Order: sequence, then structure tokens, then C-alpha cells
Amino acid sequence: PYILGEFVKLSNNTKVVKTEYKATEYGLAYGHFSYEFSNHRDVVVDLQGWVTGNGKGLIYLTDPQIHSVDRND
Repeated sequence: PYILGEFVKLSNNTKVVKTEYKATEYGLAYGHFSYEFSNHRDVVVDLQGWVTGNGKGLIYLTDPQIHSVDRND
């Protein structure tokens, strides 16, 4: 379905991409939370999706990546 808002890439695997959105701070906080909650074993990165409300509203994320120190063969 159609999602009202702007599709933006907030961060990638190595850096913050869009610093003008308040949503970027939320995304970085989420990535940091995932790192702390997993006892420094996992981190969620590559945050992109739809930002509503001039970058201060809801964030609908699509296909974020999870980096892990655990190896799954």
C-alpha cells in the first residue's frame, strides 16, 4: 500500500546519511540499543524507510541489516 511521507536512507553500514531528520536520531538510538541489549554482539544498521511528519513523525523501516559477531554457517 501507499505510504505517505518521504523515503529516505537514514544510515548505511558505515555512516549517517541524512542528518537533517529527527528520525535519524531515533534510528541511531535504535541501533545503539540493539548493540547494548545484545551485550555488544549484534547491531542493526542500514536504516532506510519512510519518514512522516517532516522527519519528526513515524518511521517505517524497510530491510535493515543486522551485523553480528556470531557466525552462522
